Amino acid sequence: MVIWECSYYRFKYQLQKILTASPDTEDLFKFLSATSLVRREILYLQETSQQQAIELQRQQYILELDPIGYLHIDRDNQLLWCNRQA
Repeated sequence: MVIWECSYYRFKYQLQKILTASPDTEDLFKFLSATSLVRREILYLQETSQQQAIELQRQQYILELDPIGYLHIDRDNQLLWCNRQA
């Protein structure tokens, strides 16, 4: 029983170091199971990703209307996106 408890607490400690995206995870760590924490983290990351995708679409729409050419290039000089004027 002692070995199981040590393993469990070590697992929870490692999990706590991994789950860092959601701002309130640390506060809930003592109260929720590992499965619940992982689910919350995944849901938070999905929501954040969706919000970022919406923001990207909004910015691209604005740049499409801009009369100035815009090129979005990565570190390797690969074209990621451009508006029609470019």
